[in-house]
Amino acid sequence: MEFDQERPLPSQQAILAIREALSSYLERLAESIGTSVHSRASQDVKAMLGDPVDVGTWEDVGLLAAAADGGSAIYSLSSASLGVAVAISLQLRVGGSVIRGPARSQVVPEDPSEAVKMTPQEVDFVLAPLREAMVAEAAMSAVRGELGEKPEIVILDGPLIPPKPVRLAHRATSHSRLAARAVSRYLRAHSELIRASEEEGVTLVGFVKRPRAHYLSALANVEEVALSDSAIASEVLQRVGQMAPGDPITLYERELELVIGEEQIREAIDPGSISFAFLRTSRRRPPYRIDFGPIHEPFGGPADVAAYLVATADAEGIPLAVVKADESVKVSRKIATDAYFESLRRMLAKASRSAPDVRRVLQLLTPMYGE
Repeated sequence: MEFDQERPLPSQQAILAIREALSSYLERLAESIGTSVHSRASQDVKAMLGDPVDVGTWEDVGLLAAAADGGSAIYSLSSASLGVAVAISLQLRVGGSVIRGPARSQVVPEDPSEAVKMTPQEVDFVLAPLREAMVAEAAMSAVRGELGEKPEIVILDGPLIPPKPVRLAHRATSHSRLAARAVSRYLRAHSELIRASEEEGVTLVGFVKRPRAHYLSALANVEEVALSDSAIASEVLQRVGQMAPGDPITLYERELELVIGEEQIREAIDPGSISFAFLRTSRRRPPYRIDFGPIHEPFGGPADVAAYLVATADAEGIPLAVVKADESVKVSRKIATDAYFESLRRMLAKASRSAPDVRRVLQLLTPMYGE
């Protein structure tokens, strides 16, 4: 991340040049997407979704729902790089109050002596799977009723299918020990979350707001399709309340091999425990991907869950529980910057400002600005 700072505005010529370059590029990008959407290969992938189904209406929007989300920030300092992750779970009834669980936070790397050896990119390899692990752990506390009454549904703001940042961290060669530890923590938390959902009788889903994966192309074994799943689903789902496929795609052994190349990650998932489909919840936005875990009463199946998500969605198509969880942990640039300098002030308050070593250390802890 970058830190906010008063800076001179770029020249008008620079702004106009950027706009012109972007305008030209976006025209070519739109043309490329349009060509790809209507290609024969894309039609083959689109066929995997079949005809969309209308999920119908869900009347009981007042059931108890929980959601979990996480946020993070990376700090690039003069002499070190570090990151911080935070996660929280909450539960609510539509029209009722929000009950939040305790926020969990952790700094990466845990050992400060490692921070001076790492770049921001290397920190991110560790931070991404750690953040996902903490979200799963926060969701598990909700599933087990630790926020009070046990909810009927728990929604992750994110996927149940292990996301790309986790898989990239698994491949990381620099600081592989730290990345491997974070990936292992994620896989353990992920497995325990699905198991707890099954044992506790709580429905579990992942709401993926930016489904940029290419799972449909992989499952159709069509390598030449460059479009994301979201672009393919947008062509199929035309109306709010439509889901495709009507029977979500279940990840059995063959499907797991096609969509997850990393054996360690694939083997941590029980075949058949996760399925996914696409759901249009808003006229403004492309369809979202819904990852289904265990489904329990009062939901009779995926269509009921989808109907509940549509019924509680805002104008952007995001379910209320997810909106509230996202608001609770959104680490904006300003929030991250303010938190850093407040922490720095607290540290300095414990030491003598006149001490030469404190002044030297302070210089080394100064954030780096610019690109």
